Amino acid sequence: MTYGFSGLLALGLLAPAGGTDDASEALAAAAAAVERTCFECHSADAAKGGLRLHEAAGWISEVDPADVESSELLYRLTLEPEDPEAMPPEGPRLSSESIDAIRAWIAAGADEETLEGAIALASARTARRAAAAEAVSARSGARVDVIEADGEFVGYSVSWSHRPTPPTREGFVALEAIGEDVVELGLAGTAFDPGWLSSLPALERLVALDLARTEAGDAALAHLIDAAPALRRANLTSTRVTAAGIRAARAKRPDLALTYFDTAAAPPVTDPFAAVGVHQPRRILAGDASKRRVALLREIAIGKPEMIWERPVESMHDLQWLGESEAGGGHGRVLVQETWTRIVEVDTASGEVLWSYDAAPAEGESVEIHSFQRLEDGTTMVAESGRGRVAFVDSSGAVLGSFSLTLDRPHPHHDTRLVRPTGKGTFLVAHERDGVVREYDREGRVIWSFDVPLFDEEPRGGHGFDAFGDQVFCALRLPGGDTLVSTGNGHGLLRVSPAGEVRQRIAQESLEGVRLAWTTAVQVLSNGHVVLGNCHAGPEQPQAIEIDLEAGEVVWRFRDHDRFGDALSNLLVVERSR
Repeated sequence: MTYGFSGLLALGLLAPAGGTDDASEALAAAAAAVERTCFECHSADAAKGGLRLHEAAGWISEVDPADVESSELLYRLTLEPEDPEAMPPEGPRLSSESIDAIRAWIAAGADEETLEGAIALASARTARRAAAAEAVSARSGARVDVIEADGEFVGYSVSWSHRPTPPTREGFVALEAIGEDVVELGLAGTAFDPGWLSSLPALERLVALDLARTEAGDAALAHLIDAAPALRRANLTSTRVTAAGIRAARAKRPDLALTYFDTAAAPPVTDPFAAVGVHQPRRILAGDASKRRVALLREIAIGKPEMIWERPVESMHDLQWLGESEAGGGHGRVLVQETWTRIVEVDTASGEVLWSYDAAPAEGESVEIHSFQRLEDGTTMVAESGRGRVAFVDSSGAVLGSFSLTLDRPHPHHDTRLVRPTGKGTFLVAHERDGVVREYDREGRVIWSFDVPLFDEEPRGGHGFDAFGDQVFCALRLPGGDTLVSTGNGHGLLRVSPAGEVRQRIAQESLEGVRLAWTTAVQVLSNGHVVLGNCHAGPEQPQAIEIDLEAGEVVWRFRDHDRFGDALSNLLVVERSR
């Protein structure tokens, strides 16, 4: 695990060093921020528009103490980022503290001598911090970086991970020169004697600690908690920490976030991808047509996924994990669609297409595939909207047989959403446009049905929170005979008895901290929890959640609006199943 200063700042775990109460200190910090964000275009080497901000005269030419807010410098710095006249035009903006310091200096008369002193102080500090980082790096063997945010100094990041030589006791002692400003310490994957940690200086501002894959144990953890009163996150994955050590740490620091996969403190796991538990990262297969991407991800910590494979797609309403790849590394075989008519089986390790099927509409025919599943007998079930059928396709791509669907309101795009086999060889079909779940046998006879209720609400069009309807997306049969139904724009999940009685309803506002929009794919995990897709819910809401139905609680959230958009319709938590 690497924390990264940008991530820590986003979590509110770091703040720039130094206070802003003293005007000269604040102005010096602002000058340093201007140096880091503006000098690329406005300095001795580059004077875009004739403006040089490395000297006081350049600042003074752009300010007006008689009309502070109209000062060109302040005006440009306070424009919205998307404004073409905003400064800087891209990259980090100055913090509100720096802008306030510049405003205060202008209002006080824009004294040139005061500004020159601030610029000199800022320049000296920048040079001193860079020199300190270089010197400590040379003495310790660690990588030492100066961390900045909004152009202002935050602290130092120190890491021996991926360095040519492991840390030594002397290397730990060498941190004394910058110890008071170290905010990140990375030792992951290094070989050192945990007893040497006592040689570290006091780390008063340390926020993030990474001890993964080291020999550190309970004593090391206890020492570092005492030495680092500001510590907020510690990665202890694959260390010698025990449950007793975790309990002691939490008793002393209840607010400390600890990650300890693969330790004696976590439940024993023989296969890191076999099942989902409280202390295990998840492997995720997800697809979103709006971003034209299907991807396999692996969490490096809970809620922190990294992408290990992706493939472009044009359309997406279903996907399936078929099993592990011989290459290992978390890879496997997946069944995905590339277009509304073409399905492929792909090895994520090599990218090789192992099997494909194309519905190949005839001239004038409209066909869309919205669901498919590889069955236990090796054939692939394919639901073809427009043709109104479920087909069974062999390993050569030939259709071996099919059955027709019962459709009240046929439409090539809405005949079905997901189709799922049951344990007794039948098929649950979510008929989106009809608002009905029908269970079919192999001959196409409807042997059970459930009309999705509107719960006394009037239908409302659209995709977001304010829409409402019965455009069902998925139905999944549970071992006891009940059926889980995701209601699409009904914003919910229903548990339905064989008699059609709604035993449990998770509605739009039922789950604390989550608001449901268009509920999509449903998955039941080996731990009994349910994974539910939450499409069209906007950037502030999770795109999928894991629910403990018995407790009615959300136990895991997936939210990655960088890789996936607001149309993430399909997500699976991958467990070894075959």
